[in-house]
Amino acid sequence: GEGGLQPGESGGILPLGKLQLESGIAEIEFYSGARVILEGPAVFEIDSENSGALREGRVRARVPGQAHGFSISTNRVETVDRGAEFALSIDDATASTEVHCFEGALEVYDAGSGRDPGSRRILRAEQALHFQDGAIRTLDADPMSFVSYSDMAQTALENAALRHGRWRGLIEELRADGDILALYSFEDQGPRERTLVNQAAYQEQFSHGAIVGCRWTSGRWPSKGALEFSRASDRIRIHAEEKHRTLTLAAWVRLDALPRRNSTLMASSGSSPGSAEWVITSDGRIQLDVRSGDGRRVYRFPSKGGLRPASLGKWHHFATVLDGNSKQVRHYIDGRILSTHPINPKGGVAVTLAAAEIGNSSGKAPNGKRPVRNLTGRIDEFAVLSRALDNNELAEMYQTGKPQ
Repeated sequence: GEGGLQPGESGGILPLGKLQLESGIAEIEFYSGARVILEGPAVFEIDSENSGALREGRVRARVPGQAHGFSISTNRVETVDRGAEFALSIDDATASTEVHCFEGALEVYDAGSGRDPGSRRILRAEQALHFQDGAIRTLDADPMSFVSYSDMAQTALENAALRHGRWRGLIEELRADGDILALYSFEDQGPRERTLVNQAAYQEQFSHGAIVGCRWTSGRWPSKGALEFSRASDRIRIHAEEKHRTLTLAAWVRLDALPRRNSTLMASSGSSPGSAEWVITSDGRIQLDVRSGDGRRVYRFPSKGGLRPASLGKWHHFATVLDGNSKQVRHYIDGRILSTHPINPKGGVAVTLAAAEIGNSSGKAPNGKRPVRNLTGRIDEFAVLSRALDNNELAEMYQTGKPQ
């Protein structure tokens, strides 16, 4: 089927079919190991794990030894790699096609010839061919006219620095928000620090976090910090005594594995009245559990959609809103609302976290055992507000903070 990428966005695993890039650049890595850079506007078809077709635009390919025989075709030619780095371009205005070989050797055949030896031409390093109106002429290969992998790496670094800077502006706005209770930005902290600073600590609602076991690592951008959760003991301990009937919970998380049981984003350590658990279920849904005021029952609010296995290893923004005014619980992923749930108890529900943990849970199951509920992945931002953020505010939070 047809698919599309926005400039600078990652497409994940793409099916066979057509990829249309309206502008910008995109990198495609084939299962064979071949990598191509597509320059928009462009149309590229993925034919197999080791072949593709350029219908519009420009493409540059780098082919490792294990992908020997990688091919890209156009309406005019078919190229077959023989250990090469090469590029193709289609100019619709002049109805011309160019093939450039930068390293190694490249076989070039007439399109539709079935790789007839009679139409084969061999391009070697620094050679190029120009096809137009049935005429063929030789050129010197021009590597500067195509985006290179070093160019793409530099652009990615510049874009990352720009997005990181914009996110810092958002963090400053959140820090000044009168309803912010906790703001753990995971920023400007050294790898040996074992306290996670609450940037909104002046509110005296949520404590700083005590880091247990977790390892400091990189976050959404190379220059941003995060904590990695990989062991059953990894967690961040916090404390918050106040009772809240309205809360917004928001976090940037990279899951490396879906749990067999619930995986904790944040949870009360005990099971006292008002205790809560914010979790990702084994099938990728977001769920908020709140214990009743008398402690006798648990109100459960699971989302109606969630993550898929293809989402693993990527950064996602999770948010859940407990809205005491409208008596609703709303779940979001990446700024998009998943589902809305009514709060049925007449008096609503109230959360009192008390001793709590981020990325893990010390809560006991009904049988008295403590099930393993640790997160497997990374967290690089965690915020709690005492008001219900709306759809637009959460969409803006995601758009400003997304890594690409």
